[in-house]
Amino acid sequence: MSKGKVGLYLGVASAGVVVVENKEVVSLAKFDLASFEEEFQDVLNEEIRWEALINRTLREAGAEGKDIYVSVTDRDFIFRSFEMPLMNKREITASLVYEIEKYIPFKMGELKWDYRSVRFPKDKKIDISFVGIRDDKFNKINDILKRLNLKSIYIEPSSLSIVRAIKSLPRIAHLKNFAVLDFTKSEAYLTFFYYNLPIFNRYLVIPKDGENINFEKLIEAVRLSFLYFKREYKFYEPDKMIIVGNAQNENLINALKEDLQTEVEMVSPNEFIRRDNSEMEHLKALGAVDREYYPLSFSPVLLATEDQISGKGEKIVSLKIGLISFLVILGIGASFLLSSFLGNKLSIEESNLQTDERNLALPKSVSSWVTIENEIKNKKSRVDFLAGLARPSKKLSPFIEKLPYFLPQGLWLDNLEIIFSGGSYKVIIRGNIFLSDAYQERLEIDKFILNLKHKEEVNSLFSNIEMTSSERRQIGEFMVTFFTIKFD
Repeated sequence: MSKGKVGLYLGVASAGVVVVENKEVVSLAKFDLASFEEEFQDVLNEEIRWEALINRTLREAGAEGKDIYVSVTDRDFIFRSFEMPLMNKREITASLVYEIEKYIPFKMGELKWDYRSVRFPKDKKIDISFVGIRDDKFNKINDILKRLNLKSIYIEPSSLSIVRAIKSLPRIAHLKNFAVLDFTKSEAYLTFFYYNLPIFNRYLVIPKDGENINFEKLIEAVRLSFLYFKREYKFYEPDKMIIVGNAQNENLINALKEDLQTEVEMVSPNEFIRRDNSEMEHLKALGAVDREYYPLSFSPVLLATEDQISGKGEKIVSLKIGLISFLVILGIGASFLLSSFLGNKLSIEESNLQTDERNLALPKSVSSWVTIENEIKNKKSRVDFLAGLARPSKKLSPFIEKLPYFLPQGLWLDNLEIIFSGGSYKVIIRGNIFLSDAYQERLEIDKFILNLKHKEEVNSLFSNIEMTSSERRQIGEFMVTFFTIKFD
């Protein structure tokens, strides 16, 4: 059984799974509900059907009994976007409860939801992007997983999973305002993004000619959705339309170029999953796992309304890469300076020893050469000691260079202290972690330390790694876990 991270996509009538190790897909599987028709002839309970489908898909991929990242069909989610006047986070969250209820036929208390915002100080406004899912659908997913001895780490809409994957491509990473059309043989979605936040999402029924997609009718459905969108968002002009799917169709690409009057690009799952049998379900599952590797403006943490208002849904997205890079450069520079200093010190001591030997004369107070020989031994011991100081100074830089790549999601460093004593190094790092849950934060720190102990760059230098302190602290409006880890 693989030890990698597991992504699961739950579609309208299909499930896809990928297992990822070191950003590479090592196994995958996908099944449709239709493939179980004969087995399910006497089974009326929909949850039992889905449980069997998910179980078989996970088993086929060798991903049983794991915590998983879940991507869910957009059709199960509510997407909303609107403007609000400039206000702080707590005011936004409180106002959302009343604003969103204008657009939904039920209470906010029946939702798990999250949001992100873009501030426009010159216009004195904030643009809000909101996603939510009904409690019954959210709980249904978790109940099925629980019966299979699984636990969801995150649950998110598939449009965000796809965008996280395609934004890993350098040619797409810079885009802020873009549209994404993704489709399989059974479902399609059109999503418009503004400053990397979803502002419009439409589910499209796939028209069929027998077993094949009727692209002419699909083009017409996309065209009508786009016209509706333009009426609501007259200010919006996409930089690019990205089509994501297995089936290449020039008519679809050309029609969208004409309607949107913008560049259109086709992206295939094979660009991300280098396997002949990769499908859209696999790409959506991969995008869910990519929360571990690629940042995204909106990586929702779906919580109940009371938890969002209390601040449990807030999280620090940035890992302060600039600070980490500065510490790495500072550490490397310090290592080279220390090496240079000790090398010069060694040369000076050797020169002094040679001068002493040349000028050495037997004092009257010395009865024999034994005293002189002892003095020479002491000098040589001093030289050997200084040489020992110079040699290990060159070994610390690989550890400092690699340290930023070992950091898990939500963790960043505030301070790195290097202590050199007795011919060996001691390192102390201090930092914070935010995962909106104190237990999960402490658990992630423990996993971080365990991971470090298995890294060659670390265990070749240090025999002991331990956390010496941890405490909850408040940074702005966030409660984080501050920690200190010692290496010696």
